[in-house]
Formats: sequence, structure tokens, C-alpha cells
Amino acid sequence: LFLSVGSVSTTTITISWTLAEDVTATSYTVSYFNTNCPGDTGSNTTDSMEVRLTELEEGTTYLITVTTTLRSQIIKYNITAATNATG
Repeated sequence: LFLSVGSVSTTTITISWTLAEDVTATSYTVSYFNTNCPGDTGSNTTDSMEVRLTELEEGTTYLITVTTTLRSQIIKYNITAATNATG
């Protein structure tokens, strides 16, 4: 699983991912955690390989985890991204 950050605004982050050619997965859980406020979390389940996280806090760094099951193993990958600050 290869994660990348796409578009970023003051309140949204879009991430996408790709799998190796010989790997298939049908569902992904995307969790995100505000690194400044551990109680500020969220998650989405999707069958898409891209997700747009919305209603995020401006100018904040998030730890984003994509979890899926591949060949009967639970796999987690992390990436960090920050929303833009205004000003």
C-alpha cells in the first residue's frame, strides 16, 4: 500500500493510495487523529482508493491511518498531513 497526500485546504485533506499489482483488497478504513488534540478523531470506511477528509481544524497536523485486510492479515499504513493555515 502506497499512500500519498493530494489536495489540502484549510479544513480538508485528500489522500489516495495504490496497491501492488498482485494484491487486491475490497474495503479500507481511514482513521485520522489530530496530533494536537488526541480526542479529535474520525474514521471512514470506503471501497475507493481515495478519501477526502472534511471538517478538519485549520493549520493542524493529522496522523492518518489506512487499514485493510490483505491475504488474511490486517495491514495498517500511516501518513501525516497538515491543513493549511490562513493568513
